Amino acid sequence: MSRLTKFLENELDRVNNYLGMAKSNLAVVTELCENRLCQLTPSLDKNESLVVDYLNDELSILSIKLAEAEQIILKFKSYYYNLETPLETKK
Repeated sequence: MSRLTKFLENELDRVNNYLGMAKSNLAVVTELCENRLCQLTPSLDKNESLVVDYLNDELSILSIKLAEAEQIILKFKSYYYNLETPLETKK
C-alpha cells in the first residue's frame, strides 16, 4: 500500500487511542452521575441535581456514539488489511 494509505491508517489508530481515552473519562463521569456525586459532595443543590439528571439521560448516547466510531475504525482496519494481504501474498 502507498505511504498515503499507511499514513491514514496511522492517523485512525491515533483517533482510536483518543476514543479509548474518551471512553475511560466518560466512565468516570458516568459513575459519578449514577452515584449522584456522593463521592464529591454530601448533597446537591437544585441546579446540580438537574445537571446530573440531564447527564444521566445523555451519557449513554455519547457512549454509543464512541462505540460506533470505534467500529468504523475497526471496519476500515479490516478492509485495509484485506486489501493489503492479497498483494503481499503475490510477492
